[in-house]
Amino acid sequence: MPPLTPGTNKKLSEALKASFSSWEKEVQNRNITKDPRLWTEEHVLYWLKWSIKEFSLENVNFDPFLRLKGRDMVALGRERFLSITPPYTGDILWEHLEILQKGM
Repeated sequence: MPPLTPGTNKKLSEALKASFSSWEKEVQNRNITKDPRLWTEEHVLYWLKWSIKEFSLENVNFDPFLRLKGRDMVALGRERFLSITPPYTGDILWEHLEILQKGM
């Protein structure tokens, strides 16, 4: 997948849905539950690392995520989540997280 930028013509949600099959393979291979609210701390970090690679994201600080379980990450809500992630990168991560919660 090419890097996503604010000028990308593709809608963010469409691009993220296209990547969903790639995440599905990871879920199966790593025995990760599909519902992010049930993720362990290790699952959260794996998803974050996978997302960084999948979406060519940069400057993501892992520190705020180190002790977060999936339910805690989701409970942050969009605004708090975006406050601990770089601009635009946070939008991509949050959108993907929402798609995962909806089970799309």
